[in-house]
Amino acid sequence: MFNLRYDPMSLQLGAGATSVWPLDDHYYVFGKSRHPSNPSNSFLWLGKVSESGVLIDERQYYPDSVRIQAGFASSLRCTFDGNLVGCFRKKIFPQDEDVIAVNCIAKFNEDLDSLWTCEYPGAPGTFQVLSSVCETTDGSFMACGNNTDNNFIANDCGHIMKCDAEGNLLWFKTYCQQDYGTLFPSITPTEDGGAIVGGLVKWHPWINENDDKIIMRIDAEGNEVWRTVIENDTDTNSAYIQMSEDGNVLMSTVDRIEGTQTSENIVVIHKYNSEDGELIWAKTVGEEGDAYVVRRIAEAANGDLVICGPEVLPLPGDQFTPAFYGYIIRTDSEGELLWKRHYAFETGTHSDFRDVQPTPDGGLIATGHADPNDDHVSADVWVVKTDEHGCVVPGCHTGIEEQGVSAQFKLYPNPASDILNVYLATDAALEVGELALTDLQGREVKHVSQAIGNTTYMFNVEDLPAGVYVLSYRSEQVVVTERVVIE
Repeated sequence: MFNLRYDPMSLQLGAGATSVWPLDDHYYVFGKSRHPSNPSNSFLWLGKVSESGVLIDERQYYPDSVRIQAGFASSLRCTFDGNLVGCFRKKIFPQDEDVIAVNCIAKFNEDLDSLWTCEYPGAPGTFQVLSSVCETTDGSFMACGNNTDNNFIANDCGHIMKCDAEGNLLWFKTYCQQDYGTLFPSITPTEDGGAIVGGLVKWHPWINENDDKIIMRIDAEGNEVWRTVIENDTDTNSAYIQMSEDGNVLMSTVDRIEGTQTSENIVVIHKYNSEDGELIWAKTVGEEGDAYVVRRIAEAANGDLVICGPEVLPLPGDQFTPAFYGYIIRTDSEGELLWKRHYAFETGTHSDFRDVQPTPDGGLIATGHADPNDDHVSADVWVVKTDEHGCVVPGCHTGIEEQGVSAQFKLYPNPASDILNVYLATDAALEVGELALTDLQGREVKHVSQAIGNTTYMFNVEDLPAGVYVLSYRSEQVVVTERVVIE
């Protein structure tokens, strides 16, 4: 178990990860970082992380004057032959010409070598993006995304790109409607060589002011088999799908709570029949009123479902200085909540999960970016490995109920030499408090201004002198302290 940040190529220019995949006792992390010579542009980055969290290899791709946008969750996956496939967009800026967005699917081996890249340039001056990739049952690859098309009133069109096993482009198709725009952030393969895509519908304002969900099935040639548009009374702001082991489709969404502000919403898990798109069941998870964003849904070997993303946690009262925490939710196979946990760095200013995957040992691996100064320049790739209970600190799942107290720390390791993981467990009734690490003279060395319970915080202590420190949590209702040793 670990909770670590990585600075791609040691450039200290701001970076983030969008996808992670376990393969052969390693974790492969996919993302981007800023160009050292032109920070407004970016390069593609792929890292190889050991089981213990050591970054053992990394590569940068396209280190020239292009701008890379790595795909969203599931933009990196393992292939049938034991390699890796990823999708991304690169933007080229020809002199005195319109910008060209190039949709890309690329294959890499375990040593991070690029094997091939399949490209489809969009029309100059138009918006193009690829979000998610999958390998079809015939060994080819499909990736989905969206683009703009001014020939349609709703403007946004979902698109799908297919390449063969050698990286040759087979076709690129758009799926446009006059009444609504479509955005395809996720794709999952079907047994017949086709795929199912999921995403959002953006209605033309005179038809419906709400954004809704869409699932569409295509055959191996990209022909539409069926589509289901799921209309809500309120907005949906994200939607991701994954094929389940029983051959049906799982979807995770965030739906706004009716009659509230846009930021107040609820996570919903759906299951649909893959043959006709009919709903099988839908369950709400999490707490109403929280500000969630869903980035991923995945299925564990035992059938449990896991979801991740960022959650915005504002200060109580009239203040609004939001902190972004990564979260993971785990449910059983029917969508019943098992646990929800938060993860953050010592400042708690901006921690964001983009992807989560079950690991062979029964645990989970999640990735995203951490920006402790909220300036996008200090941001690093963030990778968290947990056990099956979502714990980075052993025993976090036992909670505080058994102890009969309202707040409690669990620390790992203690003594610590580089990273101190702090799991803060509090009673649900406690308000947001403050977390601080001080030396024995009372001088504060680490601080979290918006500390909440059920959260794992990572403190980087390698720059602190060896000695004894005091960790404290303070809210209006309780004060808790714990002794910490730094070696």
